[in-house]
Amino acid sequence: MGISETLEFFFPVKINSGKKALAHTPYEIKGLNAKSPLVITTKTADKKKQIKNLIYAFKDSGINLGIYDKISDDSDISTIEELAGIFKDNGFDSIISLGSKTTSNIAKILNIAVSKNNGNLNNFKGYDKIDYPLKPMIIIAESPKTGDAVSNRAALGDMFFVSEYLFPDLVVIDPEIIKKEDTKTIIDTAMTTLACCLESFRKESSSNIANACAHTGISLVMDNIIPLINESLSLKNRYNIFDKKNINSHTALTNASVMGECIVSNSKNLLSLKLGTEAARHCNSSEGICMGIILPYVLEFLSIKKEINLSRLLLPLSGIDIFCRTPEYQRFDMAVAKIRDLQNEIFMISGAKVPRTLKEADMPQNSIDEIVKAVCSDHYNNYNEDECLFILKHAFEGKPLK
Repeated sequence: MGISETLEFFFPVKINSGKKALAHTPYEIKGLNAKSPLVITTKTADKKKQIKNLIYAFKDSGINLGIYDKISDDSDISTIEELAGIFKDNGFDSIISLGSKTTSNIAKILNIAVSKNNGNLNNFKGYDKIDYPLKPMIIIAESPKTGDAVSNRAALGDMFFVSEYLFPDLVVIDPEIIKKEDTKTIIDTAMTTLACCLESFRKESSSNIANACAHTGISLVMDNIIPLINESLSLKNRYNIFDKKNINSHTALTNASVMGECIVSNSKNLLSLKLGTEAARHCNSSEGICMGIILPYVLEFLSIKKEINLSRLLLPLSGIDIFCRTPEYQRFDMAVAKIRDLQNEIFMISGAKVPRTLKEADMPQNSIDEIVKAVCSDHYNNYNEDECLFILKHAFEGKPLK
């Protein structure tokens, strides 16, 4: 595919994915010069099997494993303070996060607090305020929605941290731990990943390594999204979240989510993510759904208005055979059609519950101006208000740009 103009890429996270990945975790802990990790997780019924598998993996390792399972969506700074006391008083030297987005956020912020004596968290809020390495940290993926956990970001309440030191050392993706998610979460994860990967997958804007991550993420989503949605809608399998049927598809989507985060961590200017995140504040749909709605209009804008050649998008979306037999001047149109076909199929099999336009998402039309102003106030944004307004008006009505 040629060499991109920049080779810059930074994602210092080791990924262990596949069968027995969890069993290898004790060796990874020792490789990080740690021997006493504190596991942070939630206390729910579905955690019993996951914790059991985790404990078994450490059975003969000689590693002292501590478990804190009181994390909830209501956890706040007092939880951090309690955990910091437990961590220091019991001689823990590393952190393992197993659970939700809240769990990984708590784990990262705890790491800031315990890695330095004067760990006043207010001193490290914002961008790149952490100037020292943190304790070893491992993320164990529990579901396909894992991307945020492996990022360089953490948030809790009004506290927000961004630093290269917040990247975990390792993410473990093991089918023995991955649980099946509900339909909404599966679609949200898939659309978020597609938005991250498709917008970045162009020669002049990212390194070849980033493009490889994007290609992998797109392909994994396209190969697995429809079977996963059909399974999640099946009453037969709905209540057995550890049923082994199609577990490989859940593992694949988990890997795709991590690939998407590789992209986000190396790009500050993905417009579909920014517009989608802000649009979700004005309707009942999730951020991922809104990103998916806006994505084809952003791609059309980049192709038509910015004159960027995006014909290569067809390759990960449809595979090498279709890509090769399609004339180059048709490839971009076919790629966008493939995205819209996917959205229409999801709309149908979900019983018309997944919107395809911002209007179907019940977003008030008068919210468009607010969304544009919020996105354009970000100093990392390279697009002006007229451009964002143009995209959102088309996404609201579902009207292609050409």
